[in-house]
Amino acid sequence: MEFLIPKIKRCGRFILHSRRREAARIVFFALLSLFLPAGLTAASARTPDSAVLFFWGTGLSLPTASLFIIAAALFVILFHLPLYFGIKRWYLMICCPEKMRKPSPLSFFSSFRLYVKAVFAGLFLLIQRLIFYSCGILPALSALLVSVVFFRRVPNDLGCVLSLLCLAAAAGLFFCGIQAARIAGKRFFWIPWLLANDPSLSIFRLFSESARLTRQNGEDLYKVRRAVRGKKLFSLFPFASFWAIPLAECTLAVWLLGKLPPPKADPFRRPFRLRKTKRTALSS
Repeated sequence: MEFLIPKIKRCGRFILHSRRREAARIVFFALLSLFLPAGLTAASARTPDSAVLFFWGTGLSLPTASLFIIAAALFVILFHLPLYFGIKRWYLMICCPEKMRKPSPLSFFSSFRLYVKAVFAGLFLLIQRLIFYSCGILPALSALLVSVVFFRRVPNDLGCVLSLLCLAAAAGLFFCGIQAARIAGKRFFWIPWLLANDPSLSIFRLFSESARLTRQNGEDLYKVRRAVRGKKLFSLFPFASFWAIPLAECTLAVWLLGKLPPPKADPFRRPFRLRKTKRTALSS
């Protein structure tokens, strides 16, 4: 596998070279759709004003910050999640030379059924990650609470030593829980790529297929993701991210094309000219 990784990286770099401007625009709008609601919510947190909403004739007074948080969450769920899956499909399509259709990151907005599936798949994925990280952090919070209790209830040197021991245990449990949540969440890595490759799959089939592919290709996937980890670190810089993120995603897409099952049917509508050409070729 180590001998194939340099070839995969060169192939991804070659494919992305002619589309680097389009990839940079996609990264810009993806980051904008994710961080703009968060920035507006943080800016509105200092406003003490409240607004009145009317539900069925009943007035409900809510702080302005709460309204911004609700609006930001709805924006991320209803816009960013379908855009996220559409971007994954864009990377898969540019890596397939036999695809005649022009890729678009807004492909999941073309059909109401695909849009709803992308929203629900993203919500289930977020809920699963939230459950894993909550279960990983819960022991650390329990140890932190015990350390505070020891520090307050036992006003002597023994209480200070016990509280410090519990605090050290809380720090260790926190890092171990985060790592365990990351390992448990690896089984859902394939879900965005599976949905982008075959949008006709059901949501429950996405989760089962992702777990199966993780069992089969877990070690190879770790090696490929480790190979692009350096590019992910460059994505922390503002200007380098416009080239580092697309290069890492394109490298992953090149490798994943040989592992993903072939799609059963194409749910996206074909252009009229392509349908007409295909029908004419069959009739002749």
